Amino acid sequence: GAIYLTGNNNTINNNQLKNNIANKYAGSLMIKGENNTITQNTITQNTANQHGGAIHITGNKNTITNNHFENNNATGDGGAIYITGTQNNLTHNTANYGGAISITGTQYTITNNNITQNHATGYAGAIKTGTQSNNGKITNNNIENNIADLRGGAAFLQGNELEILNNTFINNHATSQIGGALYILGDSIIIDNNVIDKSYSKGNGGAINLEGANSQITNNNITNSISESNGGVAFIRGDGVTITNNNFTNNTATEYT
Repeated sequence: GAIYLTGNNNTINNNQLKNNIANKYAGSLMIKGENNTITQNTITQNTANQHGGAIHITGNKNTITNNHFENNNATGDGGAIYITGTQNNLTHNTANYGGAISITGTQYTITNNNITQNHATGYAGAIKTGTQSNNGKITNNNIENNIADLRGGAAFLQGNELEILNNTFINNHATSQIGGALYILGDSIIIDNNVIDKSYSKGNGGAINLEGANSQITNNNITNSISESNGGVAFIRGDGVTITNNNFTNNTATEYT
């Protein structure tokens, strides 16, 4: 919509990108390349008729840090940010309104972001990862008041060997299907030391719906979550799962547990 950049080692810093429109990808900013940095920008009210309402990135080792995203919209994935590639980092951003982040690729990190009040008409109110997006880390984020009409009120994650650590998930809802806060499809998942409160799912897994083997759910505080089906805290389908040292309080399931 505004900038199309092909290249490596570029910096986009301290700009305002507002009210830009792309008929396909990248409402404000399209990047193809590696080691690019997007920092300290205000990116608002941009629209893409496919993916990446604000930013669409194809490439590896790119960094998006200390930006503010608000009221960006995509009819496809990534209301604010759509990324394909490996070893991409998102840190210290805020995103409001519109399913925020979509990543397809491995070895990604999403850390120290504030992601609130986003809505996806399909999957993933705040964060969505593509098939086989392995070895990702989601740490130290505040993810609050997000809605997915289908699965994963806060996040819809696909991939193995993911780490979900030290996050706060508050008041995230899957209004017609499953996984009020988290829907995860993958093996060897670590969910540790998170606070998950006031999650809701119409279907299974008021807070967490996990399908996969050899995962760990440890040291979490999960409270006041509701499933109108099975698993007020979690619905798990898989072998070799360990659930240890958690606090589960005031959770409700209409059918079982």
